[in-house]
Order: sequence, then structure tokens, then C-alpha cells
Amino acid sequence: MDKETHKKLIKDFPKTVVQPAPKGKFGSYVPHHLYTQRLVDVVGGKYNFFVKEVLRDKDNAVVGAVCVLEIEGLGRMEEVGDVDLTQINRKQGITESEILKLAVSDGLKRCCMRFGIGLELWTGGVTEEEHYAGEQEQPKKKQVAQESGTSPSKPIITELALKKMVMSRCNDDKTFASKCYKQCVERTIIKTNIENVEQWTQETIKIFEDLVDIYIDKHKDTFEERTGNAPIVNKIIENLGEVEEKKEEEVADIPDGPWKLKKISDGQISFINTLSGQAKDEGLDDLYEEAKKLIASGEATQGDASAMIDKLKDALS
Repeated sequence: MDKETHKKLIKDFPKTVVQPAPKGKFGSYVPHHLYTQRLVDVVGGKYNFFVKEVLRDKDNAVVGAVCVLEIEGLGRMEEVGDVDLTQINRKQGITESEILKLAVSDGLKRCCMRFGIGLELWTGGVTEEEHYAGEQEQPKKKQVAQESGTSPSKPIITELALKKMVMSRCNDDKTFASKCYKQCVERTIIKTNIENVEQWTQETIKIFEDLVDIYIDKHKDTFEERTGNAPIVNKIIENLGEVEEKKEEEVADIPDGPWKLKKISDGQISFINTLSGQAKDEGLDDLYEEAKKLIASGEATQGDASAMIDKLKDALS
């Protein structure tokens, strides 16, 4: 998923559609159909939502549902949607299917929140747990959390979800995303002094997202060059770049000369091993065996290695 599409997906809901929580309930809310509309408008058919399991109590009454939301390019989130049994008991004639619909509606919203959709509705000054625990219990809960070093509430985002978000922004380029993630996490920690990702606030996440955008823009040429390439091609580019950094391991086109007769370099051996392994993965067994024999001979020169590298690259391109 590209950066612009992701921004549209997690954009705050208009204040005109945000409704105050019913008495006794936690947080403002947006009707569930607007979450579905957001998914349809932004990602179209590239999402899948389903109920994994219906939860029942000892009397076999429906009390919740395990729901799963999958979004292409972002991954999969699983959440439990529940129902307010107190409110249900006050209503007469409510059917089991209606109760299940309420649970599924809640499950959809919670799954969306894990992807960052409607997240602004869940990040007020009071957590869901604190709201239901009551005002008298809040100070004690916060004190225990501070002493144990853990968050008193369910984290807004997990490390896995954060990595999936970066992967999506980087067009699923694992190597580029890994470098981007590592640098941006380190810079976010320096800026906020919050090392545990699961303790990050919405503000912290925003700082991280901005740093990701800056990183991608800074390395725009490299990013665009890699976009659309098969992983194997990007791997070749990376290995070639690493080899070219060392003069004695140079594998680019070099004028003919005495260098060709020199003993094969360690860098060339490493590069040939990488390329031959990729050739084997592509079913090029004969080429793989040829490369292995060259290295095993103990007599290969830099000229031989250069020719083999060109042969492997041509076969893999």
C-alpha cells in the first residue's frame, strides 16, 4: 500500500459523524457502517472481514465474537467484539442474531482501530479500562503500572503492527523497510524518550510516521529505483553495491589488464555464492554447478570470476 492510500485510510473521521457515547459507555464513536464505507472507498476489494468464532456463556447465550480484518499490504488484525449485556437485558424481545450483529459491529471497529482507522476516538485522556474501573481505582492502577513499567491499558499499537505499516509504506521492499524502520524507531525514541513501542501514544506514532515519510523522501531515488523490482533483483543490486565499495572486490566493467590474472578475491567469491544460490532457487541447476566448480577449483582468477558474475547476472535478469 502506498503512502497516500494509507493516509486516506487512517484519516480522522469528520467531527460531523462522531457521536457522543451513550450514558455509561466509553468514548465517542462512529457508526460501524462508516468504517465499512472507509474500507470500501479507500481499498476497495483489497480487504476481508469475517467472524472467526462466536463466543457464548455457560447458558449458551451469545456474548461476543472473535473478528478478523485483513487488509492487503497491511496484514491481519484479530479482535474480540463484545456486547453490553446490561443494556441488552433492559430490552425486550432482542434476538440472538441482533446481539451477534452488535458484537460483530464492535469487533469491526476494534480491528480497524488496530490498523489506525478511527484511532483518534480511542486516544482520549482516559483509557477504556480506567473508565469502567471507576474514578477511585484509577490512581491505584496508574501507580501499579508505573512501578511495574507496564502500560495500564491495551497498547494503541504493537511492534508487529508498526513493522507492517512501514512495510506497506515501502511497497513491501523488506530490505528498504528494515533500514527505514530501524532508523525511524531509534530517532523516535531519542525524540520522545519512550523505548517501549507498546507505550507509544498517538502523538508518538505521528512523530514516527513523519520520520518514515522523511526517510522515504530523503532516499527517494533509491526507493523509486527499487519499486517494482522483484526481491531477487533488489538483492543483486544490494550485493553488487557492497562489493563495489571495496576496490579489490570491484566487479564492474574494468579495462583488460593484469588484474584478470590475479587470484579471485574474497568479495568475488561471496558475490558468486549469493548469485549462484539465487540461480539454484530459480531452477538454473547447471549454472549453479558451474559456479560452484569454478570456486572449488582453487585456480579461478579475477577475470574468470568477473565472467561468471556477468553470466549469472544475465541469467537472473
